[in-house]
Amino acid sequence: MPPSPLKSRIDGEIMEAHLKDGQEVKAGDLLFSIDNRTIRTQLEQVQANLARDKALLLSAQREVERQTSW
Repeated sequence: MPPSPLKSRIDGEIMEAHLKDGQEVKAGDLLFSIDNRTIRTQLEQVQANLARDKALLLSAQREVERQTSW
């Protein structure tokens, strides 16, 4: 069976290779470490947006309660 082509799931700069030329690898082996600063920044942005949206939802729910309690 021919070897499977190497495909990346994410974009990023390779920081370290964890294999040597000619080394046999199996599924699940760590091959490379990728710089995760961009991904971490994106995650922090999404988390901040989620916190903002939750606060807006809570505010809207309180306003609905206030408007309907008359």
